[in-house]
Amino acid sequence: MVYACHTVEDRPELRVFYELYRDRAAFDVHEEQPHVRHFLAERGQHLAGVEVDFLRPFDSKGVAASR
Repeated sequence: MVYACHTVEDRPELRVFYELYRDRAAFDVHEEQPHVRHFLAERGQHLAGVEVDFLRPFDSKGVAASR
C-alpha cells in the first residue's frame, strides 16, 4: 500500500489523499479493518466533504493496462 497526502496550491483547506493498493480486493480488506472502520465513522465531524474516485492504471501509450 502507498499512502500520500497532498495540498492544493491556493486552496489551503483542501487535501488530496492518494492510496495505492495491489488490487481492489486489497482495498476492500483494508476498508474492513476495525481501525479503518472507526476512522471512516468519525471523519465526517472533521471534514467539509469527501470525494472518492477509483482510478484505473494505463500503460505508457495511454492504453488501459490488462489485468
